[in-house]
Amino acid sequence: MAGDLIYQFSNLDGGDEKDPYYHPIGIANGSQEKLIFAMHDLVEAANGDRTRVIPAHEARLSERFPTREESNGLKIIELAVADCHQSMVMA
Repeated sequence: MAGDLIYQFSNLDGGDEKDPYYHPIGIANGSQEKLIFAMHDLVEAANGDRTRVIPAHEARLSERFPTREESNGLKIIELAVADCHQSMVMA
């Protein structure tokens, strides 16, 4: 979970998954350069797999992960399931 370091998927790929680059958030305390290094550290911690870095503020999480929408419009998004368990949102 990226917290407030990364707001959207486009912060991780610059909006182009085929030619990705880090695009830090526009408003931040401190150095944009340090933000880029911190983003890179998160991706490295995920073994280079940008899809494993979760931007918690991303509105499109439900497009990438299994999701169930409740009758009141609340979306329950399943980010991970242990190998020995079944999906809780697809049940």
